[in-house]
Amino acid sequence: MNAVETNVYRPVIGGYSCPCPINLSPVDWRQGMLIRSANWLGDAVMALPGVYRLRNLVPPGGRTTVLAPAKFADLWRSAPWIDQVITFAGRRLSAAERRQVRAAEPGVSVVLPNSFGAAWDLWRSGGGYIVGRAGRGRTWMFRGRLPEWRREAGHDKEHEARKYLELAAACGSRHWHTDYPALEPQLTDEARAAMDALVPANERLLAIAPGAAYGPAKQWPVGYFNEVARWWTAQHGRVIVCGAPGEEAVAMSAIADCRGAASIAGKSSVAQLMYVLAGVDCVLTNDSGVMHLAAGLGKDGVAIFGSTDPVATGPLGGRWVVMRHPLPCSPCLQRTCRRTDAPYECLKTITPQNVIDSIECLIS
Repeated sequence: MNAVETNVYRPVIGGYSCPCPINLSPVDWRQGMLIRSANWLGDAVMALPGVYRLRNLVPPGGRTTVLAPAKFADLWRSAPWIDQVITFAGRRLSAAERRQVRAAEPGVSVVLPNSFGAAWDLWRSGGGYIVGRAGRGRTWMFRGRLPEWRREAGHDKEHEARKYLELAAACGSRHWHTDYPALEPQLTDEARAAMDALVPANERLLAIAPGAAYGPAKQWPVGYFNEVARWWTAQHGRVIVCGAPGEEAVAMSAIADCRGAASIAGKSSVAQLMYVLAGVDCVLTNDSGVMHLAAGLGKDGVAIFGSTDPVATGPLGGRWVVMRHPLPCSPCLQRTCRRTDAPYECLKTITPQNVIDSIECLIS
């Protein structure tokens, strides 16, 4: 039986190795650059270093616009170096949303997601010189392209941030690192007051996030979260539990019998979540959007990994202890466990005491 791995996380970004540089020097930049955001919160956060490098390629007077799913608009509006955010509500752009893209007049558009539809939307919207990664039947839409980004379970050697940094480097960026200016969540006074009314003041705070939108193969048992929450309540302060709409029940289970604990699950926008995370002392999460968001804000924490690989999708920013139980079947990158002999063994073997010890090291 392999022991639980408990490591202070250090991302491996690697170096630029793309053989297909993209020449933007003859391009008519028109009003600037449009960047199609990733579709998952964690992926969007991991893209921030590359997007910042891309933004710095825009000529003086040009504008940097991000096209993003409406639910993640707050993330991009918190980046002070993004000039405009255009949102869309469905899987594909509506006619009205395509008109907004056309009105932005991008000379260059960069597609971050791997999907055909993300490229198709920009091609139909007059995205100018469209740049992205090849594959998935969409290569013909790109005037500047890099090879398809492929992953094979258990064979990742570098962080996914490299996928986005390579796009910037191919377009001419000479900076290869994951730094970017601090995020500044934009909240109204009313939105800020709503969080202040829920979150205890003048206490040491542990934020926990027991959910994971990807699926149960990324979710540490909620009872384990509860054991850690009760320990923190007894020894250090108060607990705040975070979660997306639909995760309210699991959030309440995670803070059962915890004095003064509060749930913002299903009650917070992304900007409000960022505001709350910025004020906590430590974070405990699965490999999830909350993990990436907290790390992007420079917070310290413990991250539990099950089916996914921290080499590729670990937290960028702050000090993080990444915990995983290596098994022959892990990482499998599956949403649900396919084993019948010991389902979710990779998650269940990581004990609450393992996590408590790691939190103690981070806050001491």
